[in-house]
Amino acid sequence: MPRADARWSGWGGVLLVAVTYIYFLIFAQFAFLKRLATLGIADVHLKTVMAAMAIGGIALSLLAPRLSLWSSPRLRLRVALSACAASALVTLLPLGFAGSLIVSLLIGASLGLLTVTVATYLRSWLGNRNPLLKVGLGTGIGYLICNFPPLFNASAQLQAITAAMFCLAGVFVSLKQAGPPAEETAAAPESTVSLLRVLTCFTALVWLDSAAFYIIQNTSALKAGTWESTFNLWAIGLLHLLAALSSVWFLRRRSLPLLLSLAYVALAIACLLLLTFGGIRLAFVFYPIGVSLYSVALVAYPSLLAPASSAAERGRKAGWVYAVAGWFGSAMGIGMSQQLGHVPPAFVLFSGAVILVPELLGFLRRRKCELAVAVAILVAALCIQRASRVASAGLPVAPALRTCHDGLKHRHGETLSSRAFCFPGSRSYLAGIALAGVADEAASNFKASAAAAADEAGFCPVTRFPSTCTKELQSAPFA
Repeated sequence: MPRADARWSGWGGVLLVAVTYIYFLIFAQFAFLKRLATLGIADVHLKTVMAAMAIGGIALSLLAPRLSLWSSPRLRLRVALSACAASALVTLLPLGFAGSLIVSLLIGASLGLLTVTVATYLRSWLGNRNPLLKVGLGTGIGYLICNFPPLFNASAQLQAITAAMFCLAGVFVSLKQAGPPAEETAAAPESTVSLLRVLTCFTALVWLDSAAFYIIQNTSALKAGTWESTFNLWAIGLLHLLAALSSVWFLRRRSLPLLLSLAYVALAIACLLLLTFGGIRLAFVFYPIGVSLYSVALVAYPSLLAPASSAAERGRKAGWVYAVAGWFGSAMGIGMSQQLGHVPPAFVLFSGAVILVPELLGFLRRRKCELAVAVAILVAALCIQRASRVASAGLPVAPALRTCHDGLKHRHGETLSSRAFCFPGSRSYLAGIALAGVADEAASNFKASAAAAADEAGFCPVTRFPSTCTKELQSAPFA
């Protein structure tokens, strides 16, 4: 491939990623719903229409890698983009319930074919130079265009026309593609995470994303704090772009599970903040960050991150990811928000267990030596602490300390046996001072109780303790 064509194919891949997100976000999830509302299709009919879209998306996502029709990737891409553009333009007509049902099925089917085709052969459209960076750039540009205030606030008809025009631009990109897609290389995959774990993580993230999106879109107070301000729209678009580019850095230097964990943390914080209207300003910061972090991986995984020996295997993995995580997760998130009106904190915790626990267990397995040393130190510390408690419970009193303690008992009529060990400056002397303080405090308490008893009885009892100590002894350090 000539050098100019290689550069063009790389930027053509950026445009294809951006077009896919623009069609899905601004039309399938936004303009089409507004158009159905203007046509009077709501409630039960609306759920049926959206279910038809999900059925079409799941069916084509799973069937596209197995279809022998349109075997050429470029031809399949043109068919998918043309079907997307046609379904968007058909919504301009005054549709009834039956017509909306058919169009919704066509939107889902064409979008399922488009996403699987783009993801399966993404390597050939991105080129060999910085493919992850181009995926992040295409994802960020797609979200930025969707949050472009004139487009975001436009009518449903104008948004549908815009989405169709972007699809036609994608058709033009497929015409400029030089040569067939490159064959699989022998390079090792960048991620060895199992497909099952990827499916569960992506499903949980899309579930949270769709639930939060539906709640914001259908709550006036939340929508006013996020999407009904020009400044907020620009800020959200830029946050999407920056987060998408940041995800590239994590995918290059860290790992896919770490990126998905960070995306979960951001989405979980946003969902919990949406429970109170006071947290909406922070929610609109964390929500786009979490969405863009996992969206880049959702595009790049089948073609750039997953281990696969052929394009057919990549296509099957892409089909499962988009059918289960994309369509099923989105439908479940919207359904949960419709039924409950919020994202339950228990579900947020459950999603965290699904995403974070495998990563934590993997970290512990990779750090067996460090974990063993830490456990050994902890066990040794507990054993030493327990042994010290047992020893202190039966420890005899030192003779010198006992001598000073006996000397203190002269105040209670007991004979002072010796003074030899209680001279100033000795350890026994210091211990005696401490014990004397305790004895003085006990005597003060006794006097206070005796005074209270005297006040209650009306007379003062005389209590005399015999003493064997002389005045000279009382003037000693114990006095």
